[in-house]
Amino acid sequence: MNIHFTHTLGAITLSAVAEAPGLFARLTGASRRDVSFSALPDTEQALIFALGDLRALDDASPGAATISADTIRLSHDAAAALSADAARALGLPDDIHLLLATDVAGTLGSPDFRLSYEWRHRGQRQSPRRDGCLLFTSQGVRRIPLWMKRALDIADGFDPTAKLSDHWAGLAAFRRALEPNEDVPDQLPQGTGAAQTAMTAFLRGLRVQLADRFSISPDEGLSQFEILPFSGARLEHDGVNDDLVSETHAELSGELLAAFQYKLYVNGASPAYRLADNTYLVIDRAAMPVLAEMARAQRASRTEREAFIRNPRAFIARSVTDQMIATGELRGLTPVEQEARIEDVVGP
Repeated sequence: MNIHFTHTLGAITLSAVAEAPGLFARLTGASRRDVSFSALPDTEQALIFALGDLRALDDASPGAATISADTIRLSHDAAAALSADAARALGLPDDIHLLLATDVAGTLGSPDFRLSYEWRHRGQRQSPRRDGCLLFTSQGVRRIPLWMKRALDIADGFDPTAKLSDHWAGLAAFRRALEPNEDVPDQLPQGTGAAQTAMTAFLRGLRVQLADRFSISPDEGLSQFEILPFSGARLEHDGVNDDLVSETHAELSGELLAAFQYKLYVNGASPAYRLADNTYLVIDRAAMPVLAEMARAQRASRTEREAFIRNPRAFIARSVTDQMIATGELRGLTPVEQEARIEDVVGP
């Protein structure tokens, strides 16, 4: 099934489009086959799972997605909340491949205060247009994740004339998106210059990168390994297919990679990692179970580490299966559908 998407600032509409009949069908007068989101064949496993994710989002936030026979209407937040694989199955654009950098100017709580940001690629500044979760870049339309959309919404909607408490509330939400494990209250202290300095220093020069794929790099003795993060969107943008991926294509290198590997080994899997001053690596939601299993195996006994290095897919598949059973993601699926669902997560 082909899916065509259109959008407004309020919503995204996905329309099912039947594939044109082949040469034989045209010669025999066969017509274009009807298509429906509500009656998908077993061959559309990825799309079936993506629709399940959409229904789960709508259960959590009623009105986020409306699915009919030939049309899906969803909010920009719902589109941004999907994993990279689910979004791709629904015909949405690939994830953003640009680096986000932020800056601030002026004094918080004063009319001259500004929260700004810019996009960069390979050190060069880019000027894409944004509509909700869609970013129109020079390389085509890209999708941004929900936490980033919310942060950009705060920046774009920032009212310098608002009262100081509103400034603090917005900035607290911005920081909480990047440091989910840090206790950031909704209302930050407003009476001290130290609090203001800390928050504006955090925002100034902020750099964020995304990772949704991982690999391991064993030592020569095949008894220890390091974990390498990758960005599927960046690999695709650079034309690197699965057979050609190497360590040089990792999302991080040098000191930043070392910082990620150290924090991962010490603290385990986390939605985000602070790698240096104002530098973060954020993990795609769907990839978290895989990263968690890699981190667990890295700290396991030598015998188990060696077994993991020989066949990491078996360990990861078992861990992902256990996690999906616990969360109910496999409920109602046939054994064949369950296997396909697990592979969608394990493969990358």
